[in-house]
Amino acid sequence: SYSSNPDTVIAVARMYIDAMHEQGIKVDGKHYFGTGYTTTDPHKGLPTLEGMTLQERTNAMRPFTALADSLDGIIVTHVINPDTGKPDSLSPDAYRTLREQLGFKGIIVTDDLYMGAIEDLYEGKESWVVTSAVDALKAGADAVILKYPQGVEGLTAALIQEMKSDPQFEEQILRSFARLMHFKGVTLTGVEDVDDAIQGKTYEGAPWVLRRVKRGETFLDIVAAEGTV
Repeated sequence: SYSSNPDTVIAVARMYIDAMHEQGIKVDGKHYFGTGYTTTDPHKGLPTLEGMTLQERTNAMRPFTALADSLDGIIVTHVINPDTGKPDSLSPDAYRTLREQLGFKGIIVTDDLYMGAIEDLYEGKESWVVTSAVDALKAGADAVILKYPQGVEGLTAALIQEMKSDPQFEEQILRSFARLMHFKGVTLTGVEDVDDAIQGKTYEGAPWVLRRVKRGETFLDIVAAEGTV
């Protein structure tokens, strides 16, 4: 949003990030990948990057590459990448690029799933918000944004079921949990630390985590529902 020139974007964004960090404020970069090169608003329909030139792709990627070490999070939006045929928010390739190519260590969150782009993609499916959220998390997102609360209960149940039936997905969710806790100031180094934090054992941040569980924070509930609390 700062400029069509990636050098300007990087310079101004870096100043913004530094200013926010000085005040103890976390910063997410958005929207990955390349919404400035689309003509369709994802709130209303499903955009595509088809026709994007190699130079435009390079320009769109450069700020994320340059600022990956400074950002606390990245928001991935619903723009179809012609290389995969999927919106980046639902594409494992997009999350792998951020983790492996950029080496990004922070949280990766989807854009709001209550958008025309996602509704169009899952047209005809009654529980499209729940289905798309599960698909996004399985693809590699650490968390999803839901503008309305109606889908949360169904999503929690669906994720618990997925975790019970797929040990690899459960491990992935626990890794995401650790990243989200780090984002919130509670550093967990492994799955055992996740269990200890949720149970309130020998961990500085455990009381904070338990308070959030009692308040009904959904992501914590997902892990707690596995019987750890």
